[in-house]
Formats: sequence, structure tokens, C-alpha cells
Amino acid sequence: MKKLLVLLLIGMICVFSSNAFAGADWAGEYYLDSLSVTPVGTTDWTTSPAELVVGQTYQVDITAVYDDDNLSDDYPYVGTTTLALSIGAASWTDTASAYGVIYGSGSEENDVDWAYYDFQFDITIEADMLDETYASFLLSGSGCHGNLSQDMGDYDINVSAPIPEPGTIMLLGLGLLSVAGISRRKKA
Repeated sequence: MKKLLVLLLIGMICVFSSNAFAGADWAGEYYLDSLSVTPVGTTDWTTSPAELVVGQTYQVDITAVYDDDNLSDDYPYVGTTTLALSIGAASWTDTASAYGVIYGSGSEENDVDWAYYDFQFDITIEADMLDETYASFLLSGSGCHGNLSQDMGDYDINVSAPIPEPGTIMLLGLGLLSVAGISRRKKA
């Protein structure tokens, strides 16, 4: 019974807020403002591919922006969003709440003009990702003014196999020399 009352209350708030903010359009564009990958040091993934190595774990930091003044797209403002990052069959998600919210003025004073969302992923690159050339992002959320599902685009990646360290190669060489030396002694 309590769940039903809570759902009814949420529905009434959404209807009330939709009517109260009738002068506002509650629609704008979402875009990824910054993407960085560490420890790679790809400071701006939006302009250059992320260089990733199999077996390594990376931290991906992303800031998304809601811009009501750019009406090239028509997506509703939502207070909490989820961003999905996909590379091949692997997928990671993170949820963020809006911050730095700036409200409109005049006829849109109850409308949100700007909002920011910060996401963070810890991704581990697996061997089955060697043939992948891009990472995909999908932003989603729901609110009183509608549901959001926006493809945020594909960003280039270069996935490579790990390069053996010089120390590892030296140990292998030393081991082979030892085996050759032992087999020579046995023959003599």
C-alpha cells in the first residue's frame, strides 16, 4: 500500500511540475565535454585515439553537459543520468547526478539551461578487444519531463598486445644459455 501511495505521489508531482513549468521547453542537447584516460595520459580522448594495452586497467573520466540553449537536439533534462561505455562485447556503466545547474530567466525561469554530470569508469582491456577500433557511449535517464536515451557517439581506440619488457627477454635468454651450458656439461 505504501508503494502505491509513493508512486501516486510521484506521478502527481510530475503532473504538477509539468503544468507549473508550462512556459519552459525542458529540451536541449547533451554532449561529452571532456574524456580522459589514465594512466595512458590521453588527456583529450575527443580529439585523439586512446591507446590501450591488453591486460591493463584504465580510469576513464568523463564530463557530460546538458545545454538547453542549443536546440539542435530535443532531449529532456533529467537530474540523474546513466552513461554506458562499450568496447566490443564488454560494457561498463556509471550513474551521476546533475551539478552546477543553471536555471533560465524570463519565460524560462523554471527551466534548466545548463547542467553537468561527472562519470568515472575503471576498465580492464581483455584479449578479445584486440580487433576493436572504437568505444561507444550511450546516455540514459528518466524524469518528469520525459525519458532520455541518447547515443553519445563512438570514439577511436587503438588496442595493442603488451610488449614484453627487456628484463623478461633477458631472463629468457639467460635461461636458454643455462640450459645449453648444462646440456654441454652432461655430454662432456
